[in-house]
Amino acid sequence: MSARGPCLRVGVSEAAADGRANRAVCAVLAQTLRVPASAVAVTQGRTSRDKMLHVAGDATLLTARLESL
Repeated sequence: MSARGPCLRVGVSEAAADGRANRAVCAVLAQTLRVPASAVAVTQGRTSRDKMLHVAGDATLLTARLESL
């Protein structure tokens, strides 16, 4: 747990060029949480290793899915 709260570590093999790694992270998280890729977006840290993502959907359901990881 970080100073900001719980974190999820996601690894991708895409290069960080042209936003490819960000798109890959969003795709992995969307697939894992079983939501459309359009429901996941980077809100902070586009050029940083540490990112904050927003996932649109039912908070209770998404929380349960995250806790089961």
